[in-house]
This record gives sequence, structure tokens and C-alpha cells, in this order.
Amino acid sequence: MRVRLTLLLPAILFLSGSGCSLIHNTHRTLVNEPLLASDDYILRKRFYTLAHHSFTEYKRSEHGPKCQSHFKDGYIDGYIDQLENGGTTDPPAQPPRRYWVAQNLTPAGQERTAQYFNGFRTGAEMALASGLRRSFQAKMFVPDSADFASHVPGGNRLPPDVPTETPLDAPRLNSNAGNQP
Repeated sequence: MRVRLTLLLPAILFLSGSGCSLIHNTHRTLVNEPLLASDDYILRKRFYTLAHHSFTEYKRSEHGPKCQSHFKDGYIDGYIDQLENGGTTDPPAQPPRRYWVAQNLTPAGQERTAQYFNGFRTGAEMALASGLRRSFQAKMFVPDSADFASHVPGGNRLPPDVPTETPLDAPRLNSNAGNQP
């Protein structure tokens, strides 16, 4: 047991003496990154479920018979994209890779791509109209600039009704200006 301890002690001293970055990076790689990946997976799954339910409701409406599989794929992708990223409801400039294959480089394939783009726009618009994105954003404190004269904690904070400077007197016209040399 004592031999193992004597071998382990120099290794611990070496790792701790090599700087905080090695320990910090190891912790980040082994602990934080899996937690972030797990969190991303959970959010993505929630977004997919919400998108699927929204598409089911959309299909039950008057648009049901028009919905095809490519429209559905675009709808779900657009819905998820709007919840994840926000922004405009425009589809991406390029469709997903599955639309690049040779069978989609025909007039029928171009129609499938157009259905995907239409579905993407519709899904993004439905997600935007739902207002769900706000519930998936982290809350941040942003002080009202009218209430704070300085962004530094403990800085010059004045109530909004106290003027920060004195008003200047109105300029006076000098009636003798033309008589001076």
C-alpha cells in the first residue's frame, strides 16, 4: 500500500503544479461538456415534441390534405429553428443535404424542395406566433438607462427626477456688437 501511495503522490503534485489550466480543462471536459450535451438533448427533444404537436394541430385545420412528408419535415425544422434561434422566419439558403442527391435534382425533386421550404416558413411562423421562445430564454437583468447614471455598481445613481446638470441661460444678443473695434 505504501508503494502505491509513494507513486501516486508525485503524480498528484505534478498535476497540481502544472497550473490550473490542466485541472480546469479536465473538469470542463469530463463534467461540464457532458452536462451541456445532455441539456441540449433535452431541449431539442422538447422542441421536437412541441413542433410535432403544432404540426398535428395545423394538419387538423383546413390545411390537412395539402400537407405532405416534405412539408412536414420543413415545418418541424422551421418550428425547432425558431424556438432555438429566433430571428426571421425565412428558410435557410440551402435545404438539408438529403435534398442534394441526384433523385432530387429533377423537376419532381425541385417540387419536394419547394415543399420543404414552404413547410419551414410555415413552421417558423407558427412558432413565432405561439410566443413559446420567450419561455426558453434565460432571464437577464438589464438596468433601465434612465434610472442609472452609471453602469458601475455604487456609481452616480440619481433618482430620475433630479436633473443632472443645470440649465444654461439663453444667449443674449449684444446690441453694441457693431460699435466695437
